[in-house]
Amino acid sequence: MNMSEADDAPDPERDRRIEELFTLRSERPLTDEERTELHAIVAAYGQAAYEQGVERLARARGVPTDVVRAELADERARAATWYHDLELDPARRDTLVQEALERQRARASG
Repeated sequence: MNMSEADDAPDPERDRRIEELFTLRSERPLTDEERTELHAIVAAYGQAAYEQGVERLARARGVPTDVVRAELADERARAATWYHDLELDPARRDTLVQEALERQRARASG
């Protein structure tokens, strides 16, 4: 069994605890310990979902999961660089935001 299968295996105690933490959060602010626990559980779910996606993509493409992970890491690095460069150019950022808003309005009206 790989890591994502282990993380995604049914765990009634974990499921009960996350439900309890979400209920508590709706009733009152969580303590630091509860917030840390909730973040850890949600992160584990997210990691398991990511790993399952990597494995599905690798199977569909017939390549090793390490290849898919490397490609995704490269894509994240390119996206981070693009975002950083965009933040350094407020005029470009504003132009892109306006273009996106115009596309959104066009889709909504048409």
